[in-house]
Amino acid sequence: PNILGRANNGSDSGGQAWYDLSLAVAPNNENLVYVGGINLWKSGNGGVNWILDATSGGAGNYSYMHVDQHACEFNPITNIAYAGNDGGLYKYMDNLNNWIDISDGLEISQFYKLGLSKSNSNKLVAGAQDNGTEMLTNNTWDAIMGGDGMECAIDAYDEDVIYASFQYGGMRKSFNGGNDWINIKPVSYEGGWVTPYKIHPNNTNLVVAGFDEVYRSVSAASTWDSVSYNVSGGQAIKTIALAPSNQNYIYAATYSTLKVTVDAGLTWNSIKPGLPNYNITDVTVSDTDPDHLWVTFSEYSSAHKVYESSDRGASWTNITGNNLPNLPVNCIVHQGQTNDDLYIGTDVGVYYKNNMMSDWQPFMNGLPNVIVKELEIHYEEGTISAATYGRGVWESALNTLPSEITENENSSFSIYPIPAKNDITLVFDKKIASSIVVTIYNLTGQIVYVNTISPQNNTIDISNLKKGCYIIEVLNKTGDSVRKKIFKE
Repeated sequence: PNILGRANNGSDSGGQAWYDLSLAVAPNNENLVYVGGINLWKSGNGGVNWILDATSGGAGNYSYMHVDQHACEFNPITNIAYAGNDGGLYKYMDNLNNWIDISDGLEISQFYKLGLSKSNSNKLVAGAQDNGTEMLTNNTWDAIMGGDGMECAIDAYDEDVIYASFQYGGMRKSFNGGNDWINIKPVSYEGGWVTPYKIHPNNTNLVVAGFDEVYRSVSAASTWDSVSYNVSGGQAIKTIALAPSNQNYIYAATYSTLKVTVDAGLTWNSIKPGLPNYNITDVTVSDTDPDHLWVTFSEYSSAHKVYESSDRGASWTNITGNNLPNLPVNCIVHQGQTNDDLYIGTDVGVYYKNNMMSDWQPFMNGLPNVIVKELEIHYEEGTISAATYGRGVWESALNTLPSEITENENSSFSIYPIPAKNDITLVFDKKIASSIVVTIYNLTGQIVYVNTISPQNNTIDISNLKKGCYIIEVLNKTGDSVRKKIFKE
């Protein structure tokens, strides 16, 4: 017989059985056998001969199927064959003599990273394991770039300007919403599997990427400068963090090193001493203090998950606490304009803490127990989004709102419905005869609605507002403002 995994013409299918290998035998025909590796192979004579039955590319008399076959099964009643791979679930249709993708509707994508659009809350991009970069616009997903999708971002001011990347540091940029791409990779060698890069939140022309060295662009990735020398000891950089309040600060981490520059890369200092010898997974920086940062760790030491420094790494405080599961912490994000609100993504979901709390608490009502790879905050919408490794992208309202415009404790009125679609109705605790000034703010403090209403005409049309979180303010009899949170669907 032929060697398993080779076609009759001798061409090799390739192989990576350490990652993908499946085997299925038809319950009604012992000679019908499927073997899956990178592609799917079929034998009709018990393995004596094999043909390529489904693959993702090339011309031939076989079906299209996504690569990397992990499962293959026959329905024991109907004898229909199913194949599961990195692209989803396929079903063999006898009447079509073809494998058909039946994955639509399954929330099973393994996302490494995501990027939100500041200018369009209905758009995001996300990088998926073996499924490229995906873009969500309203409720529609589109594949916009291939490979293994990695870090991605959308320009804060122009939603058509998109950054995307694939495995080992391939970096691309689109100016037309993902239809066409240019190469913006600063080096010719490979980076880490998930190569990090960041766009400065207050300057979209400033982009910093980490390969073996750190590369900095002040021209939105048109040109790059190498701004480090032996910063990683030859390792691939895993994390880049920028200080929102100071564009000259860059934090760069490998699994085992952590360094910082305060002069845009002219000099670097190691700030790893004082931290445990576990794999660093992420770094985040305060929005107002460039010397205030937090670091997260992987591995399985229950006492060493999250550390904090207020002096640029000169000293460290362990803020792991006692409530976190003894599982890797994969990512962390700091919410500005709050009491140092922090969110971390672990292998089983999201946890939350601020500087008034002694320990972390779960922040995952409705979220599956799934690996969370990245968290991003949409300040204008008052939401936080999570890229999960196996259950797609999830969104939640923030735990607290920015301090510039927040709720207060007075409960002189209530609101329904919450969340709302087209209008809200105010119900007052006490009878009010006079007119009432109502103001609605977005989370950056901008007024998006203001009007005077009467207690009898207490319904407000919000159909023209974008979905998200807002603050509604009314003036009571004494002239004091009363504020509450509302959500627009």
